[in-house]
Amino acid sequence: MPLKQYKATSPVRRFRQSASFEELTKGKARERSLTERKLQHAGRNAQGRVTTRHRGGGEKRSYRKIDFKRDKDGVPARVLAIEYDRVGNCLPLEHIPTGTQIHGVELQPGRGAQLVRAAGTAAQLVAKEGEYAQIRLPSGGIRVVHIRCRATIGQIGNVEHENQKVGGAGHKRHMGWRPAVRGVVMSPRDHPHGGGEAKSPVGGMAQTPWGKPAMGLKTRNNPRTDRFVTERPKKRKSK
Repeated sequence: MPLKQYKATSPVRRFRQSASFEELTKGKARERSLTERKLQHAGRNAQGRVTTRHRGGGEKRSYRKIDFKRDKDGVPARVLAIEYDRVGNCLPLEHIPTGTQIHGVELQPGRGAQLVRAAGTAAQLVAKEGEYAQIRLPSGGIRVVHIRCRATIGQIGNVEHENQKVGGAGHKRHMGWRPAVRGVVMSPRDHPHGGGEAKSPVGGMAQTPWGKPAMGLKTRNNPRTDRFVTERPKKRKSK
């Protein structure tokens, strides 16, 4: 889905880039049965405590239902319109040739797609041995999945999503994001990065406001599924 640019009628619109949506069906309202109301939680959990900072406000939005299971085999259907969909043929891994790009991979047969669901991403079916298949994820790691798990062939659409430019703070507020203040401009009592003359985290490790490591720390802690990860993602080289 290509990007479109706006006329520079204001400084905000000068650098803004957004999806053109020219692949979708024009002149047709979205299917109401496939949408539902999306509740706004403003980053708070069931107890009302903030678990995700800098969220709140924004426009009302609807959630478009996505069939992650895609198990309607042999059911005749007719395409009414092309909306925000993930195109591609879905079938078990045992019927997909090795080396094919896939997305929407199941971890358990019949549970629905759980891996490789972000815009523009794709995995690769590396090998099949016995009842398991090896998949190279977008992160570079290799994971073992049962061959009866389903996946969708191809790459997820909206490849240019990472290249979109918001353009202004007002549009960011419409999206539900509130302003964020950098830790280096705070005082030492408000943030571990604050105070002093230096403009970098103390000790070389980025930290949260509560002193926990924020970047570069491995957070995976699931011994039950460690045996399915055969190769860890490679570390990215710093520029």
